[in-house]
Amino acid sequence: MSTGSPIQLSHSGWESLALGKQRGATGSKHAIDPVVGFGLSKIPRYRAALSCAKDRQDPWHRAGSMPADFRFAAAQTASRVDRLRSTRQRPKGFLRDLSARTKGLSAALREQQSPNVRRVAGKLALGLVAVIVLLILWPDGTMPRRFITGFQSINALEETRICDAVGLEEEAPEEEMYDAFTANYLREAQRPMREEAVFLWESCLAEHTLGVANKPVSKAVMDAYFGAGRYTALPCFCHIQACGKKRRIDNAKAQRANAATRYTEKFRLANAFAPATGALALQQAARRLGLSEAMKVMLLHLESGGGGHARCLP
Repeated sequence: MSTGSPIQLSHSGWESLALGKQRGATGSKHAIDPVVGFGLSKIPRYRAALSCAKDRQDPWHRAGSMPADFRFAAAQTASRVDRLRSTRQRPKGFLRDLSARTKGLSAALREQQSPNVRRVAGKLALGLVAVIVLLILWPDGTMPRRFITGFQSINALEETRICDAVGLEEEAPEEEMYDAFTANYLREAQRPMREEAVFLWESCLAEHTLGVANKPVSKAVMDAYFGAGRYTALPCFCHIQACGKKRRIDNAKAQRANAATRYTEKFRLANAFAPATGALALQQAARRLGLSEAMKVMLLHLESGGGGHARCLP
């Protein structure tokens, strides 16, 4: 019987469980929530454990710590196993029609965008985004507004109510970032000119040409505008990919710029465990629908394309 901490549940535990492994228990960061709670005495706990075993309520048969939209996608896939392609294609026509009907709203909302936001989101169908947020009851209801006013990048970020909430870190003193810039500037001034200096300079000019950044200016201009030592700038370097392509990397860590952003939520991206988690979600959805074992095997085969992973409806 698996046990685990009921507080601050770790997704890594459920990801491992999807592969048929249990990496930790009780206070481990890889633990999952307990099947039988810790508050029971010996006899009631034993009876609860027997009941779980009888009803197959072990962790491998539970919903797991999966997002609600992930479970919904698995349920929709399992319930439409015989018509997956047509189910995916149908919403495209609805979206095209809805986009056309909200063009006027989109144009009116884009008129309210600040110049900086319009540079990067001036062609976005804001009316369509706003209507979809209402139709699907998206938790972050203020998200369309931020495509008008701009997304926050420093201080405490807005809560989206989509990702896992985390404790807010203390605010980093501005003086630390100012000092970091001074140190980085003096260090770079004493170094020989980098081989990639021309590429880095041209990449900054290219951003200005695209309209997503202001034209570069000298330190003297910045000193006159903000005051010496009262602003920051990111050092950058050139990264050459395996294919030979060059990319400019802004080193926010060295400048302490990352410390100016205080996260209220923990963002999670798909990782190597996602296929196994998807397969587990599909199996559980098929079981709830009463599908036969043969149907469940066909479901996973259709969704994996014969490969080793499952893919849910979007």
